[in-house]
Amino acid sequence: MEKIIEKLTTLVAALTALIIALSASHELGYFTFIGGAFFQSFASVSDYFSNALLWAPFAALTAAGWLNYDWIWKATPRPRKGDWPSWIVPALIILIPALSFFFLKEGPPTFYFMLFLYGWLLYSEKFIKGHDNTEPFFKELLKLARIAVPICAGLYTLGYTNAKSDLTTIDGAYIMELRGQDKPVLRIPLRSFDKGVLVRDPIENRIIFINWSDVRSISKLIANRDQSLGCKWFNILCSPRIISP
Repeated sequence: MEKIIEKLTTLVAALTALIIALSASHELGYFTFIGGAFFQSFASVSDYFSNALLWAPFAALTAAGWLNYDWIWKATPRPRKGDWPSWIVPALIILIPALSFFFLKEGPPTFYFMLFLYGWLLYSEKFIKGHDNTEPFFKELLKLARIAVPICAGLYTLGYTNAKSDLTTIDGAYIMELRGQDKPVLRIPLRSFDKGVLVRDPIENRIIFINWSDVRSISKLIANRDQSLGCKWFNILCSPRIISP
């Protein structure tokens, strides 16, 4: 019984550390883009757990794919001496991010993630085999790192991309009544913390942290959807609009 409790305690501790690491990776990417990594200091441990809903589906699907498909590891394109076709894919993986970095104002973060992922696929196995530690726990830890490191990098990229979308969208605005202000203000919520809420001012394009004690109310107008998503996205199956005389 004691061994079962000990293993259960170790498992819970490992899962807790993993969730915090994955959530911190996502949030680091998010706050890196908005240029306010300082705001991440407001996040508590409970905030990392609550924000896990933002990245959990992505991480779960990615981990399941990597665990069940050996070809991801074994079929990694490797350049071979004297075989020029084998250099095409590696050259593209390296050149595309490099050209984006030098000639674009801001290249797609996915390009840089693919470059990192390619390097990890090539050299992670050598890194793991380079350790002669025979402890079972150490071996399992290295196997976990082989999957966890690229997932953390993917979550960082996902957070960075989400931040880019949040700072450019005009949807999702809420009406907030704040203490000390006579009129309600329009704000777009970005992150909710135990201490307060991080919002964007769509008018002045500023990021503001508001303590919960300063928030009197938060409201949002309900918009009825008069057309299907097929009409909205693809302009098909649209219902006729009734125009009043």
